[in-house]
Order: sequence, then C-alpha cells, then structure tokens
Amino acid sequence: MRRYIGLAVILIGLAHVLYVVVAKSGPWVAIVRDGVVNAVEPHPEREAAVWSLWFGVFVATTGALIATIQARGQHAPAFAGWALLAMGLLGGILMPISGFWAGIPLGLLILLPPRRGKRESSAYA
Repeated sequence: MRRYIGLAVILIGLAHVLYVVVAKSGPWVAIVRDGVVNAVEPHPEREAAVWSLWFGVFVATTGALIATIQARGQHAPAFAGWALLAMGLLGGILMPISGFWAGIPLGLLILLPPRRGKRESSAYA
C-alpha cells in the first residue's frame, strides 16, 4: 500500500491554497476592500481567485479522505485514481504550465495493484 499518496494530495492542495492567497493576493485585497459580501462578481480575476482557493481546499480534503482510508490499512478506491489521472491529464493539456501534471503519477499509483506481503505501520510511510 502506498500510504504517502494521501499526504501528497493534501500537500498539493495546501500548496495551491498558499499560492492563491500569497502570490495572487491582489484580488483578495480588492474583495476585502469592497466589503467581502457580494464583492466577487462581476470581476473575473476575483472569481478566479475564489475558485482557485476552493479548488485547493477540495484537493486537500480529497487527500485527507485518501489518507484516512489508507491509515485504516485499505487501498484507496480506483475511482480516486481515475479522477486524479483525468484531472491531471485534462488540466495539464488545458494549462501546460501548471501543477495539474502531479495528478497523473498519483492517480497511476492508486490504480496500480497493491504489493502483496508487505505491511506498513505508519499512516504516511
């Protein structure tokens, strides 16, 4: 079992959130300046910032779910592997200079059959 996959997905999600908040701070400053409530639309850069933030949170949450499943000694479900693979491939094609490519090896690692006869004691080994 590859128990590091969940942690890797969590770290990718958290890195995404950190990048959106720090490197793309302009839209967030504008949202706060305009009072937060109803301060996003019709500003495309603000909409992108909000969607990017929530995407990172969603990815980190997905990683936590995978890590929880793996901590119980179970293999992550195949649909998680297919979803990461598809997201990595399609996102990478749409945005070649991006982190989407990281989903491909993680998805493939989930889809590979688990190794037999080797037990891991740590949830994130």
